[in-house]
Amino acid sequence: MTTNQTDPTKRNETDGSKKDTVNKETFDPYAYASQYMARRQESPAKKIVLKTLFIAILSLLLLIPLQLVKNLIEEREEISTQARREISTEWGKSKRLSVAIAVPYKVDAGKTHDSGVIYISPDKCEIKAGLSHKILNIGRYDLPVYEAEVSFSGHFDSGEEFVNVSDTEYYDGHRIKEIKPDYGKAEIVVIDRDRGKVIRRKALGVEKKGDIAAFSDTFPIKGSESLSFITAGNYTVEMTGDTPDPNFRMGRIPDNRNVTDKGFEAIWSGSRDGNIIDLHERKYYEDITGVEIVSAVSQYRMTMRTVKYAMLIVVLTFVTFLLVEIWRKKSVNPLQYILIGLALVLFYTLLLSFSEYMSFHYAYLIAAVMTTLLSTTYTASVFSDKRTAAILMSMLVLLYTYIYVLTQIESYSLLAGSIGLFVILAVVMFSSQKVINKR
Repeated sequence: MTTNQTDPTKRNETDGSKKDTVNKETFDPYAYASQYMARRQESPAKKIVLKTLFIAILSLLLLIPLQLVKNLIEEREEISTQARREISTEWGKSKRLSVAIAVPYKVDAGKTHDSGVIYISPDKCEIKAGLSHKILNIGRYDLPVYEAEVSFSGHFDSGEEFVNVSDTEYYDGHRIKEIKPDYGKAEIVVIDRDRGKVIRRKALGVEKKGDIAAFSDTFPIKGSESLSFITAGNYTVEMTGDTPDPNFRMGRIPDNRNVTDKGFEAIWSGSRDGNIIDLHERKYYEDITGVEIVSAVSQYRMTMRTVKYAMLIVVLTFVTFLLVEIWRKKSVNPLQYILIGLALVLFYTLLLSFSEYMSFHYAYLIAAVMTTLLSTTYTASVFSDKRTAAILMSMLVLLYTYIYVLTQIESYSLLAGSIGLFVILAVVMFSSQKVINKR
């Protein structure tokens, strides 16, 4: 009986030759190359989508350090406010003054028997104040302070009743109609309205009700940041000072004013019905006239304004990087995007730090130059191309200049910002379309 047995050595040789034959027959190098090229053609579009998604997520994540910068600005502003408060406590705080007639009174109505002092505005009062200002420093914090000489004159008719008072109106818990004033003991006083106390007094010289008393007085005063007067009746307030940048937005705008490099002059005049003054509350018929010698916007507020436009710079820089990637066909590592984003955020901490030691304008210039040079130098090393770095530098210079202008024109910032954003969006739209078509 014959059996078919195959030599193991020959079987292995046979199997091996079949395996080699199968591999050679199934492998098609031309088909493999076609599939590889197809995958290569699809990958750029996918890469652009993924990179765009990454940029969007990174931009949102950068809101976290930007919020930390905002918190830091608020913290530094609070420290500055406390330091300024300490300076004002030693020198003198801001002043809101009123010239008034202090009249003792009695109340005898049924079971009510009481006495006190009621404050009445003069029938006519002319106030003049001349300010001389300077800057006090404690460490890196400064406070504008002033010394002023205040003079006032006018007259008071003690025969007139309380003006613009209803039957149900009260003063110190008493109906005003039940108050019996003693004009023989009346005084002309100066009231610090913020603190609710009399800081100067002088006898008025009224002997009996019905007398018309003239008064005048002059006194020096020290304060910080602002000086104002709360007035009623017929009044004229004239203020002069040596500060070239006064702020008149405390109350009424002056009827006449003249501001030069050497100082300012301002005049207010008015006539209001109502003559009762409350030490702790401003009446609706009282006007506020005065001036601030401190800048209306501090460096902290200016820095906070620039932070509001931070995402504009960040997003446009990332978009520029992405367009350059598409144009140059060179991929940028995500870490490089992160580093550029952090460099742009660092601009605001630099601005905050420098602005505490110099004016906001110089601080902004130095911080912008440092950030622009760092970003463009790094861009040149990433793309190995000075032309690309020059494009980014030009864009950053234009953006920082544009944002600086927005912070300076507060009244028109919304209009200028909207138009600027429209132009920027148009440039990005057409630039991206040109790059993609060229790709």
